[in-house]
Amino acid sequence: MEKIIKVACGEYGTFYLTDQNNCYSYYWDQPTQSTKMGVFQPNTIDASYGLHGGMTLDTSGNVYAFGDNTYGQAGNGTSNGTVLPSPTKITTDIKGNPFTNIAKIYTWFGTNFAIKTDGTLWIWGQDPLNFFNGSNTLYPTQMPLPAGATISKFVPQVPGWDGVGGMLMLDTRGNVWEWRSGSVNAVQVSLPGPATDIAAVNQKASFAIIGGYPYGWGTEPLYMCVTNGLSTKTPVALKDIWGVVAPIAQIAGNCNTCHFIDVNGDMWGFGDNAMGEVGIGTEINWLTYHAPYAWDWGKYELMVESIQHISPGIKFSKIWTDNSYVFYVYAQDTNGNIYSWGRNKALSLGNGLINYQDSIYPNMLDVTSPTIVTPLTTPTKILNVVVNNGIPSFTNYPNPTQSGTQSSPTQSGTTQSGTTQSSPTQSGTTQSISGYQGPQGNQGISGLAGTQGKSGPQGATGSQGKLGPQGAIGIGSQGRQGAVGVQGSSGFGSGSQGVQGSQGPIGISGQIGIQGFQGLQGSSGLAGVQGPIGQNGVQGLQGPSVKISTITIQYSDGSTQSFTSN
Repeated sequence: MEKIIKVACGEYGTFYLTDQNNCYSYYWDQPTQSTKMGVFQPNTIDASYGLHGGMTLDTSGNVYAFGDNTYGQAGNGTSNGTVLPSPTKITTDIKGNPFTNIAKIYTWFGTNFAIKTDGTLWIWGQDPLNFFNGSNTLYPTQMPLPAGATISKFVPQVPGWDGVGGMLMLDTRGNVWEWRSGSVNAVQVSLPGPATDIAAVNQKASFAIIGGYPYGWGTEPLYMCVTNGLSTKTPVALKDIWGVVAPIAQIAGNCNTCHFIDVNGDMWGFGDNAMGEVGIGTEINWLTYHAPYAWDWGKYELMVESIQHISPGIKFSKIWTDNSYVFYVYAQDTNGNIYSWGRNKALSLGNGLINYQDSIYPNMLDVTSPTIVTPLTTPTKILNVVVNNGIPSFTNYPNPTQSGTQSSPTQSGTTQSGTTQSSPTQSGTTQSISGYQGPQGNQGISGLAGTQGKSGPQGATGSQGKLGPQGAIGIGSQGRQGAVGVQGSSGFGSGSQGVQGSQGPIGISGQIGIQGFQGLQGSSGLAGVQGPIGQNGVQGLQGPSVKISTITIQYSDGSTQSFTSN
């Protein structure tokens, strides 16, 4: 079985590189009209992902670009904004020489970088750091390196004192260098000794590991856990500030957070936990956030200002994340299991869950603590968003070709860690699945007792029933929400006692009536849109004395889910 040896992280895509030199990613399968996982490119030894595209490197040292070409990322002299749908080989550099013998590649937003086997550094695409007077570079162009320096690790997008940023490099001698905006000449960072690793949290903070312990510098001390007003424009020893208990083996950063693994295999993290990317089981409460399930790009919204032990008891060996608007993290434990957590936009977490409205609600599938994933074998599950009273929730996506592949949004870790997750049952209301059922809103899952039910006026309990002067079971549990539903004794099930159905609140395969989506043709909710009154359900509004304790929904894939109202 193939094993993942690297995860390349981008905002709109994730690559999985295996020990058999295959590069996997999700793709759109036209025949089945579904998203699947497959081989993006064989014979691949490295991959990188930026914002809307990236690169792969084959076993012969050739580099390929794909995706957006707005800034010349294709490296072929064009920048027409076209999209490269598959890896396209970059053949020559800016001087017309063959562009080969590549050893390592990096992508940062719309800029591509390559390191050759001779140690030289090459750049092409967007020029956000004003190395070339702000002009896009349409072919690979060599960047000067400090004399005698050979690159060991390269980190694009680090703090810049002008507010623009820069790049960070670790050479094979342990020296750390910065490229700052407007100059192609790197400047050495003054450190007390040779470094073994480097990382950065976007344009906020840079880190170097010296003798196993961290030093940090940057423009925003809070992203270094520095809260005492200490100046951080020059490297500061962080061992005592962090309370590091063992030497650090690896460190990595993304747009909001930083994580490291110590020599004992314990993983630690800190930073802005707005989307659960620190991995401690919490995030913003999106149901009370001013933009439900849509982070506003603000700073310091849920800061974790001291290092936290992530998933104690698990021993980790690798971390993968990046700075191109990456708000999630992957890690591998010593047994080879792959974990992911953070924002799950564009299938980025590898758990197969798709939100087709993730450009509007990018945080509805967040995972807030490390969760085992199997990206190469997990089938995709499409989830659609419906909105009621300004609050979004999930229903199955109405695509017949996806029948049997859907699942509740409580799958794959999306209900982890407290009450801030995206499961619609977390809202604390008694409106079935947060009250998002039924095209009429108030008549969704309400009307839990059709007038033809056993308690309706003609039901088994007589015209006035045992349950109130009007005999209907009322609504939801307090007779609110326009209880007109005619779905038998509880307004659910097959609706075998409900004559006209209640606004087709059968929803998923005739069970809930989320948007009346299948309720209109549900198993028993015939002509559901005409059932607001039912036969006698109009009188159901008067049955406040009845309470429905438990409602069980069976989905089309055979799974069930229970909801309680009282």
